[in-house]
Amino acid sequence: MDAFINVCLEPGGRLASAFPLYEFRSQQLQMALDVATTLQSGSGVFIAEAGTGTGKSLAYLIPAAAIKRTVVISTGTKNLQEQLLNKDIPLLNRLLDSPVQAVLLKGRQNYLCLRRLQDFQSRPEFHSVREKKMWPAILEWSGTTESGDSGEMDFLPDYSPIWRQICSRREECLGGHCPNYRSCFLLRLRIKAQSANLVIVNHHLFFADTILRQNNAISVLPDSYATIFDEAHLLEETVTQFLGAHIGQGDIDDFIRMIKRCKPARKDLGAGGWAIEPMLKSLDEGSAMFFGSMQAGEGRFDLDSAMDEETIRMGGILSERLMRLRSSFDGEGLIPSEFLVEWKEICRTMKDSVDLFLARSEPGMAWWGEHTSHGNYLHAGPVDISDDFPALLNYLQRPVILTSATLTADDTFEYFISRLGLHHAETRIYPSPFDYKTQGILYLPTTLPDPRSDDFYEACADEILKILTLTRGRAFILTTSYSGMEKLHMLLIDRCPYPMLVQGEKPKTVLIEEFRNNMHSVLLATISFWQGVDVPGESLSAVIIEKLPFASPGDPLVKARVGFMKSQGVDPFNSFQVPNAIMMLKQGVGRLIRSRSDRGLVTVLDRRILLMGYGRKFLRSLPSFTQTTDFKDVNQFFSE
Repeated sequence: MDAFINVCLEPGGRLASAFPLYEFRSQQLQMALDVATTLQSGSGVFIAEAGTGTGKSLAYLIPAAAIKRTVVISTGTKNLQEQLLNKDIPLLNRLLDSPVQAVLLKGRQNYLCLRRLQDFQSRPEFHSVREKKMWPAILEWSGTTESGDSGEMDFLPDYSPIWRQICSRREECLGGHCPNYRSCFLLRLRIKAQSANLVIVNHHLFFADTILRQNNAISVLPDSYATIFDEAHLLEETVTQFLGAHIGQGDIDDFIRMIKRCKPARKDLGAGGWAIEPMLKSLDEGSAMFFGSMQAGEGRFDLDSAMDEETIRMGGILSERLMRLRSSFDGEGLIPSEFLVEWKEICRTMKDSVDLFLARSEPGMAWWGEHTSHGNYLHAGPVDISDDFPALLNYLQRPVILTSATLTADDTFEYFISRLGLHHAETRIYPSPFDYKTQGILYLPTTLPDPRSDDFYEACADEILKILTLTRGRAFILTTSYSGMEKLHMLLIDRCPYPMLVQGEKPKTVLIEEFRNNMHSVLLATISFWQGVDVPGESLSAVIIEKLPFASPGDPLVKARVGFMKSQGVDPFNSFQVPNAIMMLKQGVGRLIRSRSDRGLVTVLDRRILLMGYGRKFLRSLPSFTQTTDFKDVNQFFSE
């Protein structure tokens, strides 16, 4: 395999012949050889940090294709999935004697269910005029799509009530009994995946499938020889979610809507009507009272303070109504039995979840709520997964590669390894081939107030406008919170001479496309734009970071993790909060230089990076830009 990798990646090799702009990168070749070693060994864990520009995708795709076995590639974002499927794998196939078969698998809720579509079409239920106007376009798409993947509809909102009523759901799947079984999009895709060389998934689907396998349930993914996790820095949060518990008002709303859609025809009902219907209304009211009683602002909130005696009492009522509904299914003779079995299981699971959150007595768990535009949701997750994660990987019994551009803090994997419990893994850093010293400048102003002071944002706005004048827009302004984003927006909107795009005004993909197309625009955004965003070229010439991205100490999950570490005698600030913030800062800074021809400015408006002792760790972890505190140097850089 090593000889084949060399033929592909060496100077003048196959990749150079297939891609005229290719420049040999020794880091890419070495990473590919190291990945091949792990794959050929048949077991073991290899962790690779590959700096921006290394070409890590091909560095693992080439040995993954050469092993001639099924390899699952799990990513953290849709952007990377699309890049792999539409760009990297087609390029890979130009290097191979025989092309690999690659399949992208998403969670089942991303695919159209033909039976549910027909049910909705016969009894449509719209929540707004906008939905009603959108329906003809969805219906037209449903008649032409070959994949059934909702991602094909660029007009569909991220959270669409219509889509939730026609997408595939495990609870309503009839399997081989479905009249549309042979036409099922999900079934056809799973069959295709069984013979694929490369199966691309996201972390959420991967671990959902892993837990299904552990419970001896029917899995979605094919058996595979190896697993490659790209964007591995996102794994801890994903695994925390899948090892926890969740329930929200939206879940119960969906369940009630699902049952109502199966209501027997009027002619089949007796004089007394449908006996289940009053119980559904009662459940709906109980859910609204329980979840609506937890008053909180946007984002996460602490459950201990949100759930007073009255809320707990209403939770008990909701739990009781779920059980009463479950019992009512025993006498139902007009609904298919396979539906009733599934509904009873959903009732039991929901009741157990409600009871779990009312008691909150499970050891080692963090408990929090989340307020969204779709109602309150309750979450629980382990504060520490360092024992659970290796157990999941051992269950897989296969070679595992984890890679990302940001896995180290202060040039060590210690934080990442300790969080995931991968103490016996092989590790290696592949530095970026970019010449950061000449391609970028790191400007650290010293005159701004402390970021915790009242006048911080006004001073930030002045500094940002000075930078934007120099760069003529072409900037990302990245904040660490929605409140920070809103404050800067208010201070800049009437003073900024360039078009300003703000997170939340439009879907993320639309904002990025507008930013690319409008050369002198400015994008103001928070944490979700710090990673997975790729804008090479002159459209992005400055990344302006408002504060060091420390996780909020008031966040219930962060608070629980800090408390757990203190109980273990570990210093949470230096062992958890600082390295976590360093990895996030590296992600934000990494938006700037995306190719050898890119040039630009990074500025951090938080003076703690210079004044506090831990600031040196941040600076050592960043690319080796020319560093300055003098704006004259920034002027000089751009004049060149």
